[in-house]
Amino acid sequence: MYCRVVFSVFLFGLRRLPLACVFAAARFKLMADMSRMVGGAMSLSSCCYTIVTNNPGVAARWAHASEWVDGGARGVLLRVRGLVHLGHRLLTHPLAGSVKPNEGPYRSVIVSQHPDTTIDFDSLRIIEGALAVFDRLGPLRYHTIPPHVDADFQLIDCTLMESAIESLHA
Repeated sequence: MYCRVVFSVFLFGLRRLPLACVFAAARFKLMADMSRMVGGAMSLSSCCYTIVTNNPGVAARWAHASEWVDGGARGVLLRVRGLVHLGHRLLTHPLAGSVKPNEGPYRSVIVSQHPDTTIDFDSLRIIEGALAVFDRLGPLRYHTIPPHVDADFQLIDCTLMESAIESLHA
């Protein structure tokens, strides 16, 4: 329960958490999820969402519900904006987490699986704001990332998606 509350607060950006707290909570959450896994995958239905991601860990874990974006975090946000223009709704905030957009290479956003007949202006405002923040923060701060750091960035993004999906199914 503690992890769910921490990640709910973390997910919706109500409060920034220290990175050490995020890693500790992510490690605890990952161990709890691994103990509940049966046959290597959690039994979650993807009947209502699509995960737009550039994280190979997220794409592999939720292959049935993922849309792969070949590019950086900004490319994911651009693809999500395109989906919002087509009538999809945001189900998670595009800037969830404590990793700034120009510091982390991976980004995953959950959108509704099926478009509505009209554009959701709240989703459009949020994704446009996220793109503005991304552009305002300047150029990417990473050029080459050591493998162990890359794995940490993937884990953070994957853990955020786990928490979001749990919230969607609650």
